[in-house]
Amino acid sequence: LDSDACYRRRITRESANGGGAGPHHWHVPGLPERSGATTRMRVVYHTGDTQYDTARVTQNFGPYVHRYVREHNLTVRNPQLFEKIPGETEGLNAPVPMFYNNFEVSRVSFMLRPEVKAFHNALTEQEPFGVFRYRWGDAIERYATLAIFADESELLRMPPIGYQHQCGGDSVLSDSWFW
Repeated sequence: LDSDACYRRRITRESANGGGAGPHHWHVPGLPERSGATTRMRVVYHTGDTQYDTARVTQNFGPYVHRYVREHNLTVRNPQLFEKIPGETEGLNAPVPMFYNNFEVSRVSFMLRPEVKAFHNALTEQEPFGVFRYRWGDAIERYATLAIFADESELLRMPPIGYQHQCGGDSVLSDSWFW
């Protein structure tokens, strides 16, 4: 099952028609071309848009995240993102910001840092067991993770060029496939 098939078909079609460098030489406008060791980016996460998840699936998340940072004496690396996560004063059912992550790229070494793994472990293995009890999802978890542990310079926030959910109006995944 490949939800990104449209994108690769389009890139391959453009390459066959002389309109691109082919799927192995993609270049995203706005990013530097590779030129050896001179252009190294320290991007740990690429996402498109920031949205807000509904209160129905974010119950207690904001206050929990603020408490976790305080109790673990963490220094927030991205205060501009973190200040948008509701704390105890905003209420337990406030909407929480999230990255639209239907297309995302994460640096594995960042996600495997001990402090990042400890935070992720706390979301599922410690009270209030929010992933299971409140349906906290990956989008709000990813936003909080990056707000706490990544500098703004380590984030690339721009829509992925050419990515879409649908191919020419037809969904990549047919509803009948699931039933």
